[in-house]
Amino acid sequence: MTKATVFLITHALDEATMLADRIGVMSARPGRLIDVVETHWPRERDSRIIEHADFGAITARLWKSLREESIKTIGRGTGHWT
Repeated sequence: MTKATVFLITHALDEATMLADRIGVMSARPGRLIDVVETHWPRERDSRIIEHADFGAITARLWKSLREESIKTIGRGTGHWT
């Protein structure tokens, strides 16, 4: 074990959920962390992790955070959605 830290930036929520130990969700400008999700996956994992019930729950939480952020951003820009 090297104890190295890897920082991966992606727009693919399933990729983030499968690969990460922790996922940081960023806001729109200015970019700030709005959520940090711990996956609690074992170090040794493969694509079968998507069969785990928590995979769907984690991905849903990420979508919820991003959806709420998008709605706030749209509301600031157009004055419609709040």
